[in-house]
Amino acid sequence: MRYTGSMKNHNHNLVQQLSELLDSEWRFKQYKKDAKVCKGCTTLWAKFEKSVKPMIEDVRKEIESHSKGGTFK
Repeated sequence: MRYTGSMKNHNHNLVQQLSELLDSEWRFKQYKKDAKVCKGCTTLWAKFEKSVKPMIEDVRKEIESHSKGGTFK
């Protein structure tokens, strides 16, 4: 098992991915606001924002599972 510092690498990967997904969600909201003059762009950013939400929830649940199971080390 590989470690990143004092955390198992696969747990670090989950945390890193959650951070990236949350950042993407925030950015999509900002991009949508910036694009209010273009209906096509507004629709595109809204679609991306919606698509990232289930991924955030999946990663969050996996981190929670590791934590409750005592494997989040």
